[in-house]
Amino acid sequence: MAVEGTVLTRTPIIAWASTISMSRWPRAAIQKNSRPVEGLAPVGKPMRGDYARLAELSNQGARELGFADTGSLWRSQYDMTPEEFSADIERLWKQVEPLYLELHTYVRHKLIEKYGDAARRPDGMIPGHLLGNMWAQEWGNIYDVVAPPSGPMPYDLGAILKRATQTRSSWSNMARASTSRWASIPA
Repeated sequence: MAVEGTVLTRTPIIAWASTISMSRWPRAAIQKNSRPVEGLAPVGKPMRGDYARLAELSNQGARELGFADTGSLWRSQYDMTPEEFSADIERLWKQVEPLYLELHTYVRHKLIEKYGDAARRPDGMIPGHLLGNMWAQEWGNIYDVVAPPSGPMPYDLGAILKRATQTRSSWSNMARASTSRWASIPA
């Protein structure tokens, strides 16, 4: 969907969504572990018009500030021009796109194996409500569904850190190492 020259992509949505804590959205915490096949898919449709209006107003405000659109306004806050930023993002995307497409195909196949037609979309996309995240912005919650058969389960970083820092001296050593590392970096 495009609104007055701005293509609404997942990037602004991710930036917005990442500022919202899970504690404010208990449904997100529930969804992380439940991945319901039906029920969540139609949630966004009623909000489509409101979101389009939000984009329209946002673009209007950006134009009043001298930018072409909201995306240009957001990109202007980096250490390069919005055009340079877009070109750099495009260059980086072209580097990772082949891997992303292979991962997407594999994940989609695994979800179709588990959920059948509920995971099959004619446009080839992965239905967001299956990803265990309210905004469909991450795939970590479906690791148990898509992990390769011989792949290890995710490690528990908390347990590793707990074992590594059983004594007070371990914490002191960790803090000292961290401080010396950052102190060694030239200003």
